[in-house]
Amino acid sequence: MFVTSYFTEYGVPKTGLSPKIDIWRVSDNAQVVTQGDMVEIGGGFYKYDFATYSPQLEYMIRCDGGETLSTAERFTFAGNEGFHDDIDDIKTIVEDIEILVRRVLGLSQENYRLFNTVYDGSGTKLIGCTIKLYASKTDCENDTNAIARYTMTASYDVNSQLNDYKVVKETT
Repeated sequence: MFVTSYFTEYGVPKTGLSPKIDIWRVSDNAQVVTQGDMVEIGGGFYKYDFATYSPQLEYMIRCDGGETLSTAERFTFAGNEGFHDDIDDIKTIVEDIEILVRRVLGLSQENYRLFNTVYDGSGTKLIGCTIKLYASKTDCENDTNAIARYTMTASYDVNSQLNDYKVVKETT
């Protein structure tokens, strides 16, 4: 990763400097780069190739443009924030949303199957079964990689009208 810095003299981009860089690891306050040489890019910009940079860590960075610059313009500083935890959290949320979308698709009668069907005494009314949801047609056809399993129960009144219908999630 390149660390960049910008130096000015009286507010004007300053070229021809030989800046040095110091970098500390925040977690243990260890200085990991001491007086590293920065390379001029142009237009007042300089860079340092921070080859041992780890995106999981946080760093404090100070660049010194040299004694020819006034104290107000000599030093620049920066830090990075480790966004890896945030990225992992976002990844988990996206995965959770993907699972929920698959369930919605399954419950809306896409890629699901009924197993262990149980009928009433007349053999005409379904009173129970297992429902499995799948992410793909192939998984559904082969009964592989089920993403969720539910138990369905139903009851009917004396006039054979559906009285109660319940689907309860059993496993993921």
